[in-house]
Amino acid sequence: MYDLKAYAFRKDGVIYVTVSGNLPNSCYTAEIVDKYPGGNIVYIRDPGSAQVFIDEFLKPNSGVCLMVLVPWVSHVSIVDDVYNHVAIFVNGDPVEKVEVNDEPKEFRVIALTASEVEGFKGCSVIPSNAVYPAIYNSVYGPNSKAECDEWLKENCVKLMGSDWSFPLGLSGDGTGEFPHGNK
Repeated sequence: MYDLKAYAFRKDGVIYVTVSGNLPNSCYTAEIVDKYPGGNIVYIRDPGSAQVFIDEFLKPNSGVCLMVLVPWVSHVSIVDDVYNHVAIFVNGDPVEKVEVNDEPKEFRVIALTASEVEGFKGCSVIPSNAVYPAIYNSVYGPNSKAECDEWLKENCVKLMGSDWSFPLGLSGDGTGEFPHGNK
């Protein structure tokens, strides 16, 4: 995975981690396969940080692969009050270690870079200091979560099949649940 970035924050005893990066070509995919604590990994000695494990692999029967970098993003929630860092592993190798931030107080709205004139598309509300893929632009904020949610509803086009879930941050109802991706 290229240009891997992660952002983590704690809210009510849960660490919310968003990981993004670029896959090497269109025949690759990736998924979060485990987490610590709360996953299948068990340690005899404390590793000193929460952990997220990602596996990258070729899609079966891929056929012709487009030789372009493919953006990838996923999320995981880790129930934990102890660790102040999250280590990210890709294919078993440690790649990144990020600090767990406090619950965000300021947010921003991001939209797909290629949004059309009639309204912003692919909008998400994310913490103001969170990293996001280069296929997005910041279009509003930083501001409060409520103000960003209101701006999004007034200025963003709802994509077909969308439920206004926000893949890079908090859900529209402010619960912090991630309706897409891994939990």
